[in-house]
Amino acid sequence: MLSVGGWGLAARIGTQGEWRAELVDLIGMADQRELPEMFVELLDMSKTYIRQETIEPAKKLGRTAGMSIAGAVLLALGAVFVVAAVYGLFQQVIFDLESEWFDILSRVVAFAVAALGAGLIMWRINSHG
Repeated sequence: MLSVGGWGLAARIGTQGEWRAELVDLIGMADQRELPEMFVELLDMSKTYIRQETIEPAKKLGRTAGMSIAGAVLLALGAVFVVAAVYGLFQQVIFDLESEWFDILSRVVAFAVAALGAGLIMWRINSHG
């Protein structure tokens, strides 16, 4: 009897085949008949890991990006409508005179409101970033 690896496990040294079988049992190696089954199990485990670690987060990222783009488009469309409303308000109600200069002034006021809104948004983005 011989103590293998200092673990106190006894291995019988006889013929080479017996010694190899004893060593395989000792270190837990798979038998050749189990290899195809283990390979299929490895493939299944790899597919599950890839799906869990790459595909699922990519789907979540895609949903988040889609919602972000949709929100940005709706926000931009709302901003266009607000500027158009300010322009219409100044042209119809406040500057209700038949002068070309008041039409130009209402456009300048609408542009100023849009620039003020964009500046406010940029200021808030830079103050939190």
